[in-house]
Amino acid sequence: MNFILDLSSHVFDRSHPMFQRDRIGNFEERCAGYDDRYDFQTFVYDCFWDSGAREVWLLCPRLLNFRTLVDEMEFQVDGEPHKRVKVENLSRGTAIRLKGLKKPPSVVNFKHERVSGELTVHSELFEHFEGLNAVFSINKNNRLEWIQDWLTFYHRMHGLEAVVLADNGSTDYTAQDLLDAMAAVDGIKAACVIPAPFPFGPNAEGQVNTASLFLQRTMGELTRKRLLGRARAVLSVDIDELFWSRSGQSVFDATVASEAGYLRANAEWVYADPAKLNGPARHCDHEFLSGTLNHQDKRMPKANRKWCVDPQGSMKGEQWLTHFLGSQKDPVDPDFLMLHCRQVSTSWKHDRSTLDDIELEPFPELVELMAQAFST
Repeated sequence: MNFILDLSSHVFDRSHPMFQRDRIGNFEERCAGYDDRYDFQTFVYDCFWDSGAREVWLLCPRLLNFRTLVDEMEFQVDGEPHKRVKVENLSRGTAIRLKGLKKPPSVVNFKHERVSGELTVHSELFEHFEGLNAVFSINKNNRLEWIQDWLTFYHRMHGLEAVVLADNGSTDYTAQDLLDAMAAVDGIKAACVIPAPFPFGPNAEGQVNTASLFLQRTMGELTRKRLLGRARAVLSVDIDELFWSRSGQSVFDATVASEAGYLRANAEWVYADPAKLNGPARHCDHEFLSGTLNHQDKRMPKANRKWCVDPQGSMKGEQWLTHFLGSQKDPVDPDFLMLHCRQVSTSWKHDRSTLDDIELEPFPELVELMAQAFST
């Protein structure tokens, strides 16, 4: 099953100052262009039915000052007033939960003296991914061949079967082009594109406070709540990130077999030699580690850890955060290393096309891995 998932969203206009979300953090903590990247106007990302709790979720960025608006709103469910409203803060997001419903409704209306709106209530779609090994990520204008290489690697090396990609307003291709490219990869049984053309949040060099990055974590929560909650195992990695097992085992199998149903791995940046490239680098061109070390003999720059989870395991119900589920101190599995491919990038955050004086260190195991994964 391959499909595009349209969201039931509401974005405030600029007709009144109360429809502008407050900024987060001190002025000194903000990167250049903070206001251009910050999400001032989005109220609701999506509206959907939670069958387990028998309630409707309005999944939002952090409400902040919008909480006053919500407290003053009247909600209706299929035309009937609804008073059982709970507002729950998530990590970098908020859930407005309309509780105590007997059956899935069709429409939610909200009304305030200055604004009103109607949201279609969408359904869960777990059945399309049930029992499958899945990956989810967020994307913007990554080359389609990169995405296909990424999926090919995970299918051949780990047994990947399904993919959910939130597309953050790509302009180089349509959502249908992206879906077609993913569905064409051998072994992919289910693919979903979620058009999510909302501000990603301030993430440029110089941004100190990351609390303004609403979109990535809320799209992970949306994926957990509507799509992949009954998958066999779910891997959270970006397009430029590849899990390597030193013993050759599947990350999905290892996760399901683990006591916690949760596996986390250390990460290292890996590099392609620019002198050997005839065009844009691909995953298979990355054959080197950084030979540049800090005072603790750790490779520089630092790469962030990623994870895989059994959605029905002991971590069921935990929000899917970017780099961990419990805390930054969650243990790592020594058999796995997440390889972050430096030059597979649109350089949207900063220029990654050059090595920045990084000394390249040969990595024979990586050369062998790339040959195994990408040989035709």
